[in-house]
Amino acid sequence: MNQVGNELYMNIANSYLINPSNYPIFPRNSIIFPKNGGAVFTNKKRILLNDALVDLNTGVFIYIIH
Repeated sequence: MNQVGNELYMNIANSYLINPSNYPIFPRNSIIFPKNGGAVFTNKKRILLNDALVDLNTGVFIYIIH
């Protein structure tokens, strides 16, 4: 979240999985935010531009329109 280019949208990631089939994939346009530690108080939120995985320290709000 802290890299230049990730100010509003998640454009840049540090890690990638070759075969993510055993992990939950969150849909693009979901909002991610820190949920553990001191980062919670930074009030950071980012929008996923692509379907993505997140680590256990990250919360995800999935926006669904009916």
